[in-house]
Amino acid sequence: MRCGGSFMSPAALTLLILLSLSVLPYFSQTLRRKLYVPFPGFVAVRFPVKGKPVYQESLTVKLFLDGTIVIMIILMVMGYTILIQTLVPRAGGGAAFVPLIPGVTIPLELLLSLLWIIAISVALHELFHYLASIWQGIRVKSAGVGLLFVFPVAFVEPDEQALLSAPARVRARIYSAGPAANAVLAALAILLVMNLVDKGIYVIKVEPGSPAWEAGIKPGDVILSVNGKEVKNLAELREAIASSPVLKIVLLRDGERVVVTVNKGDAELIGIYVLPWVPKGPLASLPPDVALSTVQSLFWLQGINMGLAIINALPMIITDGGKLVMELKTRRGLAWVSDALQVFTIVLFLQALVKSIV
Repeated sequence: MRCGGSFMSPAALTLLILLSLSVLPYFSQTLRRKLYVPFPGFVAVRFPVKGKPVYQESLTVKLFLDGTIVIMIILMVMGYTILIQTLVPRAGGGAAFVPLIPGVTIPLELLLSLLWIIAISVALHELFHYLASIWQGIRVKSAGVGLLFVFPVAFVEPDEQALLSAPARVRARIYSAGPAANAVLAALAILLVMNLVDKGIYVIKVEPGSPAWEAGIKPGDVILSVNGKEVKNLAELREAIASSPVLKIVLLRDGERVVVTVNKGDAELIGIYVLPWVPKGPLASLPPDVALSTVQSLFWLQGINMGLAIINALPMIITDGGKLVMELKTRRGLAWVSDALQVFTIVLFLQALVKSIV
């Protein structure tokens, strides 16, 4: 298949298929009767949830659910901070808020590889909404999974009458549980990375025929020093490589020090691809490309979950934060505060969105 005079990549073709699957069912009466298709681009399989809620009297569960409200408030503050940082001009810095927009802020190939992380993140989000509901005696009528354009989605639907008649604190816990779960997973992902890598210069690839290849440098080597000078980061490595046409490089390979001599002559580069960290623990036994993919996945797991948590915490009508702020409408004289805050947040969000992609 050709697109714009060139062959469409497998990633672009896959995303086009996903987009078609989310849009076309809206125009089929048969599929609209069998699926949940509220508008073109959103399609889901909806199924009833059987079983009675299991009310938890445990103090630990109650404290846990109260903790999700605290996390929700922290996430809301973080969200406003990021939006303001995006709008306030900063010297030498880009936008603090960068959304995942296919082909605009993220390559299509990368987006395709991230869909499984997005699926896990949204499923965890809805699972904790579900648990917060049934643990407090609120029945969940139905749940669903599907697509929002190319992005995986999930949802749960508590019994609306039971939810509205419950105390405000119970509703606040339910609204807060999803974003809090994403924030906790993001924190766990970063903690895991911190325990799997150390600072250092790690070789992941060597160009065949390059000066480094001729000298015997291999993927998995750790560069310790160049011409007797210790290198701790990429800037120091670049400076050391540029300092001389002949480089005496000390490597750490399989726990032993190895010395190689690289004759680069007039060349600026020696033909290696490196990372500013070194795998340790169970990661150290993996091939360099697998170690890289693992750490990248953990970073994206953190980024996607934190982004999902913060966006859902912001009060914007349909978000969890919006539902939480709407609790102000139950307090006499505070309804206008809820409306004003949500309008303010939506305007702020749209301005930050436009600035981040223009």
